[in-house]
Amino acid sequence: MAVRLLHRARRLVRASRGAAAAISVIWIAGSMMLGGVAVDVAYAYLHRARLQYAADAAALAAALHLDDRDEAGRTARRLLRLNLPAGADGEAVGSAVIEFGRIEAGAFLALDPARDTHAPADAVRVILRRGGAAGDAAPVFMLRLVGAEPWRLAAAATARRLAGPEPARRAACGGLALSTRDLDVDGGSELGADVCLH
Repeated sequence: MAVRLLHRARRLVRASRGAAAAISVIWIAGSMMLGGVAVDVAYAYLHRARLQYAADAAALAAALHLDDRDEAGRTARRLLRLNLPAGADGEAVGSAVIEFGRIEAGAFLALDPARDTHAPADAVRVILRRGGAAGDAAPVFMLRLVGAEPWRLAAAATARRLAGPEPARRAACGGLALSTRDLDVDGGSELGADVCLH
């Protein structure tokens, strides 16, 4: 009986000599897959953050020109083109939606561009999309191997131009109002009126 067990143990050791190499290959391949997925997710977060930064900047810039909606729209699109060059970010700028409206009870109410041409606007919303009907989606690399579709990303920013005495402006913005007195902006950017970013 003991001889038989010893014989079986020797056979098992001989049969599993290549198992360590096979397990190592599987372990390395799995680690590379996980690393690839991490790269894809990080790439998506990077592009989503770039869309958000561009939407924030465009909304703030447009809010400074709310008296002239055409100029506000041109300013927002010009800033979007600077922050999202076509080669690196697909066609996010071409599919940008720039809406004018009002903030009431903390919610953005868009004005109808055909009907409300002379209605006063105190806010602008910029919506950026990448992927789907909006155009060039953010690509995936490793996830493509398992059939994943390119990332569909979106970002939105609303900026409100405030009026009235300083305490009223701060209350209207939940305590956060940006002005030339409150914010020192470097890099050649200017903030010429009080605005609120929602």
